[in-house]
Amino acid sequence: MDASTSTMAEPLSISLRAWPTLDQTKNSLSNQVKRLIEQRGSIRNITEASLIEEVQATKSGEFKHEDTIIAGEPAELAPAGEDRKPKSEDIAAAREEILKKVSQARMESAQTLDFISLLLSKHAPKAAELTLSPYIKENMPLGCLGAEMVQQQPQKSEAEKRNEEMVGLGWRMQSLGNAADRLLVSAERLEKEVQRETRYWGEVLEIKEQGWPVCRLPREKHTLGVRFGFAEAHSEFRNRGLAALRRHEDGTVILDRGSKATDLTLRIRMLQRGKQISSSQEPVSSGILCARNCLFDEELHHELLREARNLVNQNVYCDGETILVPFEKDTQISMKLEPPSSLEQGGDSGLPNAVLLVLRLLLCHAHRQTLHRRSQPPPPIRETPQSRPLYSILRPLLEFFQHRLAVESALDIMSGLARIVGTEVTLSPSTPFLPSLASRLASANIPAHQFLVTTLIAPRTSSISFPFPSRQVSLRIDVHTNILPPTFGTSYTATTTAFPAESIFADQPRELVFWDWKRAERHVGYMLALDLKELFLEDEEVKREWKEGAPWEGKLVRKRKGTDDEDMEGLLEGRVERVEEMLLGGFERDCIEIVVNKRNIELRWEVNGEKGGRELTSKGDGDKNGEKGVERMVEAIKELLKKEQSIGSH
Repeated sequence: MDASTSTMAEPLSISLRAWPTLDQTKNSLSNQVKRLIEQRGSIRNITEASLIEEVQATKSGEFKHEDTIIAGEPAELAPAGEDRKPKSEDIAAAREEILKKVSQARMESAQTLDFISLLLSKHAPKAAELTLSPYIKENMPLGCLGAEMVQQQPQKSEAEKRNEEMVGLGWRMQSLGNAADRLLVSAERLEKEVQRETRYWGEVLEIKEQGWPVCRLPREKHTLGVRFGFAEAHSEFRNRGLAALRRHEDGTVILDRGSKATDLTLRIRMLQRGKQISSSQEPVSSGILCARNCLFDEELHHELLREARNLVNQNVYCDGETILVPFEKDTQISMKLEPPSSLEQGGDSGLPNAVLLVLRLLLCHAHRQTLHRRSQPPPPIRETPQSRPLYSILRPLLEFFQHRLAVESALDIMSGLARIVGTEVTLSPSTPFLPSLASRLASANIPAHQFLVTTLIAPRTSSISFPFPSRQVSLRIDVHTNILPPTFGTSYTATTTAFPAESIFADQPRELVFWDWKRAERHVGYMLALDLKELFLEDEEVKREWKEGAPWEGKLVRKRKGTDDEDMEGLLEGRVERVEEMLLGGFERDCIEIVVNKRNIELRWEVNGEKGGRELTSKGDGDKNGEKGVERMVEAIKELLKKEQSIGSH
């Protein structure tokens, strides 16, 4: 075998397997593929054409062993005739060198991957984070590495460089000028801001010094607010009693009460037959005081509407948002919420302003009562929630109006009768009227508002004493007003006092209760007629010819001839026809009747078929000298007797 042949056959005998270890799997497919890759490199480079060329080159003697060595790997051929089997040391060294290069390549590829991932993390952080190494994730933030395309600029001439320097200098000067202008504008703005803040906090301090509580808003911790509502008001109005103190553009304080806040105040009008005759008038306030007053009037109107629905039996009506309260016979009081700007001037505003003041005081009293109830131990828990009680605001006012009218009516009639008979009626009101409050406040030791509220809510009771002309009997009328059940109005209690046991009043009831003034008025006239009858019988001339009729009537009847004067017991034990005659009444026999009316006292008689009479009024005989009126009535009876005697003598 020649040398060329041995040289061509030499590459086919090279193996990387350990020699001379025998391996049963050396002829396996995986082993052969591994050997083929080690000898020829990648399988992709081995094609059918390359194998044919290699075979032909081998046959022609042109094939060399160096062609089978992988590019980049040095190889030393053993000289011809020597053993071609590599030593184990050389194989281990080659293996270590290959592993080092593989590790280096792997490290460089990992660094390259981290570099590219970190560069992409600025634009796609979520996708780039998946390929970053844990070390880079812990020590470097995402998006910290950026890149941009840089194009190499051509070389510039000296003129261009000087031009660019001048342009840069101009830009710097312009930037410095703009910065100075901006600093001046900022300084001016800061000065104006300081002035606005100074004005705002100065007004907030004034609000605090005026006594208004300033606090933070519950839902806006960085905003100041002022509380002007009432703690004991209903929750609907209590929550609206807090407003924000916001700053206006000029630094002044703006009271922000919300978008639904409205300025409405309670207006009181006096209506006579539907036409306004006077209305309440008060100065228009502004700011927090206006908000407080409007909120208070809204709550007052709300409570008045609630109470008015339960006072229909007292002729209180609601026409929409307007409340109509009776005052006198053809006069009503109208209550309605209106804007403060609509409060025009006109008419006397004394009484409407007084009514408005009383309503507000009563609502304040209701707030104090609510506070007192809350300070008490709570009631037991119930299954159904307890309803909110109605405030008594209209009720004391209605009782005052009704009681005033009742007392004035009774006092007017009884004073007129007293002037006729020469006596004087005295009024002893336990609850004073509004005109006398000023004199009572001077001696009171309590605040004016508390005294007024106590006066308004106290029971309405007044006494009218009417001493009769006989000076032995006195009639007292106690007027009591209460619109709550069971009274629902005014009652009159008539009490007869100071009469002797033998008086004709002994058989009369001492006390009677009337629910209508007309009946009480008839009772006053009836009792006065009985007293006048007894007064006439005190005269000897009258008593000689006349005697008492029925005890329940104000009549004098002529005595029968041949009979003595009889008392009531004798009359009842006498003849039946005489009792029937007294029961029938009228002018069936000679009699004198005393009739007491509202404005006058009449003395009617019928003697021997002849009728006559005498009338006394407070503007006539009894004016300022009532005793003369009674004396003239007695004289009229004596003249009647003389006239009868003269007729009988003829």
